[in-house]
Amino acid sequence: MMDALRGISPYVRFAHHFPAGPDWRILPRVIFDHLLLYTRDGSGWLSVDGETHRISPRSLFVIPPGILHETWHDPGSPNLMYNLHFDYVEEPNSPQVPVNLPTPQETLARPDWIRPAFGGDARLRLPTQIAEFAPAVYESAFFSILGCARGESPADRLQTKAAMLQLLAHLYRSEEHAERRGMVAVETLRRLDELPAIIEERLQEPLSVPQMAALCNLSETHFRRSFRARFGVPPAEYVARCRLERARHLLLHEAMPVRRVAEMAGYQSVHYMTRVFTRAYGVPPAAYRLRPVRPDHQTGR
Repeated sequence: MMDALRGISPYVRFAHHFPAGPDWRILPRVIFDHLLLYTRDGSGWLSVDGETHRISPRSLFVIPPGILHETWHDPGSPNLMYNLHFDYVEEPNSPQVPVNLPTPQETLARPDWIRPAFGGDARLRLPTQIAEFAPAVYESAFFSILGCARGESPADRLQTKAAMLQLLAHLYRSEEHAERRGMVAVETLRRLDELPAIIEERLQEPLSVPQMAALCNLSETHFRRSFRARFGVPPAEYVARCRLERARHLLLHEAMPVRRVAEMAGYQSVHYMTRVFTRAYGVPPAAYRLRPVRPDHQTGR
């Protein structure tokens, strides 16, 4: 495994977030790279290599290169997607290879462009559906990658790779936790699985680790250990990422003052939100809102 890890140097080709209408679909296609297909809102279906999976809010799928797939949404269900195309290893032609060609046949006719699945090492294979990941971690990493990938400087390129490596580490850690799932009692899992919805509902309130442990009827020590085993990050970090994502989402989609955004996301003050938001996204909230909307981004490096 260590030999496989030495070669990983991810290249983010395409990062895009977009609202997809109720009739939107991806027709059958084959891609040259790896796709992380994340649905923040909405529902539908995904077919990968003849196997059908249900798309639900905050679901994440991995589609390897060279695999036939298609998606379609439920009638009347608009979707919001946060998707990433990437190579496990940056190649000399990584900036020039497109995502795919118009038909699966045309794509498959260019085997020299199809990336080796999971960097060419089967031990790095991820399942089609990532079940145990933390959505707040994915969303935070996605917008960090999106922000860095727009730049062309060496620092931007290194930050993009670092953010993508952190996201991959989270996904692999999530799978390790899924394999050890039986080590956590069924009743504890049930309580933990209910917690993300409670956090979302109570995000405007101060929510401490002892309070969350009490909601799950667990000791603080047991709660911290079980939460990290279930979601891959400490509970306080999970809540912090939820606040950041709500603030970012409100800034882009709601016409409310920044002060009100801070209240809705549960920050103690607009000044504190500005500090943590700027540290996470590189610009203060007001400037983030005023940036030209670019729902799709191709790195072009």
